[in-house]
Amino acid sequence: MATRSVAGEEDEPQGATEGLRGTGADRSTSQSLDRGLMLMELIGQSPEGISVTELAAATGTHRTIVTRLLKTLARRDYVIRDQFGQYRLGGRLLELARFVQPQVRAAALPILRVLAERISATAHLTMADGDEAVGLIVVEPTTAPFHVAYRVGTRNPLWRYASGIAILCARPVDEVEQPGVALARTRGWAYSEDSQGAIGIAAPLPHPLYSNYCTGVVMLTRPESPDEVGRAVIEAAAAIAARVV
Repeated sequence: MATRSVAGEEDEPQGATEGLRGTGADRSTSQSLDRGLMLMELIGQSPEGISVTELAAATGTHRTIVTRLLKTLARRDYVIRDQFGQYRLGGRLLELARFVQPQVRAAALPILRVLAERISATAHLTMADGDEAVGLIVVEPTTAPFHVAYRVGTRNPLWRYASGIAILCARPVDEVEQPGVALARTRGWAYSEDSQGAIGIAAPLPHPLYSNYCTGVVMLTRPESPDEVGRAVIEAAAAIAARVV
């Protein structure tokens, strides 16, 4: 069986650049791994997808190397290539997301189950990843006849829905804030309503190590008392924070 030398990394075509911008010449690290991770970061920052040409230009790396790295990542489902030749992050990352911050996840799960049944709505734990809110845990109610369902790993801009707004309201006041952030900071919970009529109510975790997390609920109809739901969500967030170190 043929083997490839680790020290040599890939066989680069003549004229290829020395590596990604920002990649050092430290021989104790893997240049290939560093390149692959940087490609994934760039793809993650491009929700509409990004092409091989754009990735090569952004990283200063030969197209052949970029293509080979993308094929490797795609084979393991870390990235996917759509019908237009654009690359996006793949489902394997969603599977790995369940291992992120196991302590806060373990603390949150039983509390989210109680919250989901109490409000008869889908409850969630969400964290900020850059400028996006990423769903880490989703708990659906068992007694509600109808409820909102969405996948763990779902990403949305922080400013779009209640979960992201709740995370933003826990941060220092910004000179130019997104709509709803100031109000959420005042009352302790954020509110949003999407074009399909789904209602989101969320509150940040009051914990110095987990201030980029929030918990909340998503429901199909506007509650009779949003304030009451908001208080329930705040209580759940406080209970989760009390269970983590």
